[in-house]
Amino acid sequence: MLLITFVFCTLIAACLGSFSNVIIYRIPNHMSIAWPPSTCPKCGNRIKPYDNIPVLSWLILRGKCRNCKNPISIQYPVIEFVCALFGFFLCCQIFGPFADHFEVLSEDGVFWRLMVLFFGRCIFLVGCLALAVMDLKTTEIAPEVALPIAAIGVITALVVPDIWPFATIVGNIHWLDAVIGGLIGGSLIVIIIGAYFLLTRRIGMGGGDIWMMVMVGACLGWECLPFIFLAASLQGIVAAAIAIALGKRQQTDTQNGLFRNTVIADIQPGSADQTKPSEQPESAESDQLEAHDSQATETAAETPETPTTDNEENPDEIETGKLAVPFGPFIGLAAIEYAFFGQFVLPLMTNGLLSPWGMMH
Repeated sequence: MLLITFVFCTLIAACLGSFSNVIIYRIPNHMSIAWPPSTCPKCGNRIKPYDNIPVLSWLILRGKCRNCKNPISIQYPVIEFVCALFGFFLCCQIFGPFADHFEVLSEDGVFWRLMVLFFGRCIFLVGCLALAVMDLKTTEIAPEVALPIAAIGVITALVVPDIWPFATIVGNIHWLDAVIGGLIGGSLIVIIIGAYFLLTRRIGMGGGDIWMMVMVGACLGWECLPFIFLAASLQGIVAAAIAIALGKRQQTDTQNGLFRNTVIADIQPGSADQTKPSEQPESAESDQLEAHDSQATETAAETPETPTTDNEENPDEIETGKLAVPFGPFIGLAAIEYAFFGQFVLPLMTNGLLSPWGMMH
C-alpha cells in the first residue's frame, strides 16, 4: 500500500509539472489554460495523449515534434522531472512517519486528510517553480496563479487539523497561521517597495512579488517569513554579484533572462538588428537615412539632451542601463528550500525560538 502511494504521488506530481508548463507558456501570452488542448507551438498540431506523457514522451520523441520535427524545449521534461521529485520527497515527509504504523492511516479519514495535505503542498511547490520560471522569462508574476494557490493553502490548513496524528507532520500548519502569513508576507513587500520609492524615487521591486509572498505566507505560515526573506535576499545578492563579475551589466537582451536591464536603449545605427547598407538598393538606403534623421530630429525636440558616451563611437555596443535581477525566482527557490529543510534550519536560525509549527516552548 505504501509503495503504491509513493508511485501515485510521484506520477501525480509529474502531471502537475506538465500542466505548469502550460501555465508558463499561456498565461503571459493571455491564452486560456483550458482550451485548446495541448498543441505544438511551431506547427499548431494537437499533441496526442501518448505524446503527452511527462518526461517519457520527450525522450521517446528525442525532443522533437512528431509532426513537424521541430525541437521541443528541454524546459518541458526538466520541469516535469523536478516536479516528480517534489512528489516523491513530499510523500516521504507526509507518509514516511507512518511506515512502521501503517494501520494508523486506516483510522477515520486519516489517509484522505494526508492526501489533501499532499495535494495542497504539491500544488504550492509546483506553483513556486512555475512562477519562478515565468518571472525569469517574462518579468511577470501572475496573480491569477498565485492567489488561487494561496487560497488552497488556507483550505488545506482548515481540512488537516493540527492534532494527533497530524500535529508533527512537516507542512501541516494552523489555518490562522496561514491567514496571518499571507497578510504579513504581502504587506512586507508593499512596505519595502514604498520605503525604497520614498528614498530613491524609483521602483525597486515588481508588484508581482506581493502576490508571490501572499502565496508563500499562506501556504507555509508566518513562521517561514524570516527564512524566506533572508534566503531569497542572500541568493539574489550572490546572483547579482556573479552577474557583475561576468560582465552582464552590458548586454543586448534587455527584456529576458535572469540578468536583465532596467533601461531599454534605442538601437543605434549599424547595429546587428538593422540590415547592412551593402544589402540594400541605393534609393532604399537614402530613404532609410532620411527617415532616421527625421526621427532623430523629432526625438531631440521632445527629450532633453544627454551627454555623449563612449558607445556612440562604437555603434555595435548598446548602453542598457542598470542591472536588474528579478526577485521572484529567489522567493520561489527559498520557499522550496524551506518546504524540505525548514524544520532543521528555522530553529537554528532563530536560536530555537521558531519552528515550522510555531513558537517553540
